[in-house]
Amino acid sequence: MDVEAKTKGQQSAESFIPKDIRRAATSLLIESRAPREQRFLIQNREDGSIENKHYDHSDRLLEKREALKQYDAFLDKILKGEETKLVDLEEYRQANSKKH
Repeated sequence: MDVEAKTKGQQSAESFIPKDIRRAATSLLIESRAPREQRFLIQNREDGSIENKHYDHSDRLLEKREALKQYDAFLDKILKGEETKLVDLEEYRQANSKKH
């Protein structure tokens, strides 16, 4: 906490480094669905290797959210006792063991 803020009873500003700003910008570019090549150009990355390593997990975030919505709706039906098609694991195992 910096001294001036402390004497005034205020919170001190959070410290950051330029890398934090770059990381936040990259995450926002991915979330805004900016094309990969344009993200590389904006961030001055020729091959995108850093982005591929650290940020690609968010690249398909909208698809992941949609899949989780479907999963949530399915679980909600089960909890409400609505008709759902569930797999009997014992039948599944027996059917698969006969195939192999």
